[in-house]
Amino acid sequence: MNYQQLLALFKETHLELQQRAARSVDTSLVIRNWLFGWYIVEFEQGGSDRAEYGANLLKTIAGQLKLKGCSERSLALCCKFYLTYSGILQALPAKSSDNSIGSKGDSTDTACYIL
Repeated sequence: MNYQQLLALFKETHLELQQRAARSVDTSLVIRNWLFGWYIVEFEQGGSDRAEYGANLLKTIAGQLKLKGCSERSLALCCKFYLTYSGILQALPAKSSDNSIGSKGDSTDTACYIL
């Protein structure tokens, strides 16, 4: 191996691993957004607290979390994403008999509003 080949190897390795890292981040954010939507929809459908929070739930969550990517609008989009792809767990292969995410309820009645 000569010096130019060594440099090329560094560049190829860097580019490949940088692309893999970006794909991993994208996948993680998709999972996070789906889960956030699931949490909100399931909470809203839980019953007793629903009337108390109403349409202000997303605003309240966003205001108290103060996390990047968790604005009221982003959370509304997470709800929409979850509702659109709520059957995704059925498409995933079962890795164990204990499903740590849980099963979804009926998501037809929700207060997740798209702003």
